[in-house]
Amino acid sequence: MKTVGVFLLCCWSLALSGKVKARKLAKMAPVCIKWVSELKGDFSFKNKWNYPEGIDRNDIGQLICDGICPEGVQEMQDSMGRIYPDSMAAFYALVDTTHLFRSIDCTAWCYEWGGTDYIQVMLKRGNALKQPTQKDNCIVKRQGIKISSNDTVFCSTTATASTHCNLEIVMHSDSCWASIQLKSINSNGNSAGEEQFFCSKGYINIDHFLFVKGILKAEFSFTFEHNRKSEKMYWRGRIYQQMQTVE
Repeated sequence: MKTVGVFLLCCWSLALSGKVKARKLAKMAPVCIKWVSELKGDFSFKNKWNYPEGIDRNDIGQLICDGICPEGVQEMQDSMGRIYPDSMAAFYALVDTTHLFRSIDCTAWCYEWGGTDYIQVMLKRGNALKQPTQKDNCIVKRQGIKISSNDTVFCSTTATASTHCNLEIVMHSDSCWASIQLKSINSNGNSAGEEQFFCSKGYINIDHFLFVKGILKAEFSFTFEHNRKSEKMYWRGRIYQQMQTVE
């Protein structure tokens, strides 16, 4: 239940983020979605899982919280970090040990990047984006397959203790807009504060058969504009995630 609650909060965050991004679409060149009937490649990562960040095992194999923990759990453990037998049920009612299956396999170069295994995907019904006034090159490349004109898909990767940047993707009709949102903890470097970097070019291929069944299976590669020209900012990888539908 705790994981579901956190996920719903993430969905609301995605929706708000998407509204902000929609106002900036006119400044961004769309990447045309390529729909394929069966997307090939190695998507075996979707069968691998981790415990939530901060979950570890003590010396007798019990799953414990080793990080920012819910209030009260420390009193349920002895000085060796072992959970008292009569506190076991209460401990695991507070500490989330859900198996989190990976939903993205990716590599990137961006500020304060340490890797991520998870991406949230939300299909927002009845959320038609205002199309950019600039020429949309995807119009001439349409394949007869596209996301409903009344729907928008929002995607956002999960930040971690070592990764403070998120890949954010908005998809509408047959166009895709990507950006990197940085929330830096570095107060002295070039990446200080909050910054957004927009995709300058790239591609995304999506499995149409699974998409209509509510699963986003995609392969992508994006490059982004930024000030440090000596380094190429990019994010590429594969996604396999169930879409959460919000009416």
